[in-house]
Amino acid sequence: MKDKTIYMYVSYTLIRKESDDDTSWTDEVHVANEIKSWHTDLDFEVDDINITTFKTEGNKYYIKGDNNE
Repeated sequence: MKDKTIYMYVSYTLIRKESDDDTSWTDEVHVANEIKSWHTDLDFEVDDINITTFKTEGNKYYIKGDNNE
């Protein structure tokens, strides 16, 4: 049987409450590496990953770095 390559586009939102004890969750590179590692452990190859950090204020969302911090 010939191997086939299947491509998937996966999108999800991660939510975590702030913690003074652990700041690694705010490091976008660290989060991307952890997600890549998890998928690699499941035998997936991760070609591209983009992390956009945003905060909420009421029902408004602000992207990190948009002068709204």
